Amino acid sequence: MKLTVITGIGPGHETTVKHAVESVKVASAIGSEFSSVRHNLIDDSAGVLGCAGARNAGMDDADWFFFLDADDLMEPNALQLNRFESPATFGAVK
Repeated sequence: MKLTVITGIGPGHETTVKHAVESVKVASAIGSEFSSVRHNLIDDSAGVLGCAGARNAGMDDADWFFFLDADDLMEPNALQLNRFESPATFGAVK
């Protein structure tokens, strides 16, 4: 199963998102049931798309989607904690 983490980068979050990116790398390295974990970063620094538009733009051919805001961090064990009962989820963020 393929997982895509989608993060929209809105106005003022260009620097903050670096921490979110690192947190996804850490969570992915710990391991999970997913065969691949991709992190789609959607540039919305102009504020045109909005949260929902950025999330829609980040959708791809993955089996599951995890929405992570640019100013949030994924918990290291997030990919083990979530039950992934629906194809898109929030959760295990701080």
